[in-house]
Amino acid sequence: MKPIFLAIIITVSWFMSPLVSADERPLISVSAEGLVKTKPDMALIHLNIDASELDAASARSKTDEQVKRLLALLKSFELKDGSLDSSQTTIYTEYDYKVKPKQLLAYRANRTISFSLSNLKQLEKLVKSISEIQLVTLNRIQFSVQDERYWEDAALSNALQLAKSKAELIAQELGVELSGLYRVTHQVSRSAPPVLARAMSMEMDKSTSNTYEQKDLEVTAYADVSFNFK
Repeated sequence: MKPIFLAIIITVSWFMSPLVSADERPLISVSAEGLVKTKPDMALIHLNIDASELDAASARSKTDEQVKRLLALLKSFELKDGSLDSSQTTIYTEYDYKVKPKQLLAYRANRTISFSLSNLKQLEKLVKSISEIQLVTLNRIQFSVQDERYWEDAALSNALQLAKSKAELIAQELGVELSGLYRVTHQVSRSAPPVLARAMSMEMDKSTSNTYEQKDLEVTAYADVSFNFK
């Protein structure tokens, strides 16, 4: 089921270019903006798993063990196909620079994992389950929609329709007639504030429901359209 339109906000500006010389085209140029708000139906989740040990192999082994636990857990949740990425691994050294020569303290192994949850009803359960896995930090949850193209096209269609309507109104009021399309430029942007999650090492308040508020997703289209007139 597709999300519903919550709001459509349109703004318009226009100008009529002066006829400076015979070589320049007489134009009516219109700028229109279409904003569509909708509820998200997917969450992109970013996790870190890291461990610090006296040797690199032990640190790597410790993180790999927790990654296996996490991947087994995720099998019981509805993830977007192809969204799981657990391939990013970094190993680096930690030194004590207060002594000379510097002293090696540990090797730290870090695994970065991201995936998209396609069923938001499972989000609370997923976050609580992840909190039970050691060494895991939940960095960020970003809400989105699965059918991004649908909402981008809807916002752009609104902007273009309004641009055409306003250009026709301007031409009518000025006693001229539109004689064809000269130029169109457009762009689309999406905005969904991420939820900055607390570290998973902190115990979650089990009495709190709907911990992660789902902000509205905004899709905005901008269109600049120029029409010839006679």
